[in-house]
Amino acid sequence: MRFVLIFYFFLISFSANCQIKKYGFGFAGNNTTLNSNNYSSAWAYQVDFNCLLSLKEHFIFIGPSFATQKVQHKTLPNKIQNNFLEVPILYQINRVKKEGISIRSGMVFRYNLRNTLFSLDGSKTNGLRETVLPIRKPTHFGLLWEIAFGTKNFSSPFISFQHNLSKFSFDEKQGQLPFNRLNLGIRLDISQMESNKAKTVVERSIETQKSLAKKTKTSYFLFALRNEDLEMKNLGFREDSSTISKEVNQFNRLCLQMLDSVFDYHFLTFDQQYLDHLLNGNLTYIFTTEIARTLEENDFFIVLFGDYFLDESDLVRTGLYVFDRKMNLIPKPFPNFVNYPNITRKMFHPQSIQEMILKFCKQLDTHQLDYGF
Repeated sequence: MRFVLIFYFFLISFSANCQIKKYGFGFAGNNTTLNSNNYSSAWAYQVDFNCLLSLKEHFIFIGPSFATQKVQHKTLPNKIQNNFLEVPILYQINRVKKEGISIRSGMVFRYNLRNTLFSLDGSKTNGLRETVLPIRKPTHFGLLWEIAFGTKNFSSPFISFQHNLSKFSFDEKQGQLPFNRLNLGIRLDISQMESNKAKTVVERSIETQKSLAKKTKTSYFLFALRNEDLEMKNLGFREDSSTISKEVNQFNRLCLQMLDSVFDYHFLTFDQQYLDHLLNGNLTYIFTTEIARTLEENDFFIVLFGDYFLDESDLVRTGLYVFDRKMNLIPKPFPNFVNYPNITRKMFHPQSIQEMILKFCKQLDTHQLDYGF
């Protein structure tokens, strides 16, 4: 027993320095070996949560589980069941491969939770009678050998044999089943499922971004200029209307200057008061028929400056936002938002407008270079 404890704590200390290679859960049926005049072995079940730990080229398998063992009376309608909590710690003998056979060997710690005798009570309804039997020795150790077979479907069938080291014989009155056991089951690799799912999401996102990056080559960016009448309607208490008019004109002038000097993509500007017409598809109400036809053929993005929610859990952010023609924010990592760089925002500062447009232009170029366009 001393050797068992030393070996067990050695494996625990070893596993403390490992990294999780994969994890999942499993289900198995088991059959207890039994040599008795009155009882014979019966199939029971076990469920486990397991993980494979790695340290360089060494691997440790740990699989805490709930297990039952059963034996059936040969002539009477009696069945004895034991419930266990088990913690196997196994060393993987061969190296891990994507597919193939994994051979593991180690020890298992078992704690007996309950011994139960189930029997039919002989009534017309065949009612089931349950009798709780005493537990003579709740804890014991065993040896465990396992062979697992890898597959492409995130599942791993396995077969294992468990040899109990406790030394006491079967007693019908005690009902304890410390016998050797054969396990046949299957495990599902949750970590691989999650990894593949995340990989799929990333791949779809990259394809979306590639498509958007290509789209910027032919699409137009429609920048909304501020409208003095709209600003006046939202004029705050004690705000000077002449200051509002001056700042709106300054904003529009600086925006056009920056776009002409640094923006390398097709762009047009429109008055923000006509945004509803734009969203309803009335392009000719804002632009000439020729320009409207060009926008319809090449599509366009809408660029607004203001306060918006990036998502439901987010606070209001101020800056430059990019939407599609249906007013949906363009998905990341496309530069759908450029933060307003100034802490105070009573009005847009000239330098801040320049910084936002310049940063947006650089982000577009960087985004396309990332994908090699």
